[in-house]
Amino acid sequence: MGQRAGLDQLLVADAFRRRGIGAALLEFAQRRARGRGCTALYCALPMASAGRGFLTKAGLQPVGEWFVKDLSNQTAA
Repeated sequence: MGQRAGLDQLLVADAFRRRGIGAALLEFAQRRARGRGCTALYCALPMASAGRGFLTKAGLQPVGEWFVKDLSNQTAA
């Protein structure tokens, strides 16, 4: 496995949710990670967090409290 990028926080204020802002921020993080040669993106999220559905929908796979996305088969844009 190559280098991995960690996402510490991705927060969108309640008033601005469901507008694609979180998805755009996550896509930016993935593009940046790929551009720096990372082969995976990961972040930790508590089991009871509402953001778990968002991350799963975005293609990150749950592994306990961690979510991981393989970036190695995607090209940097």
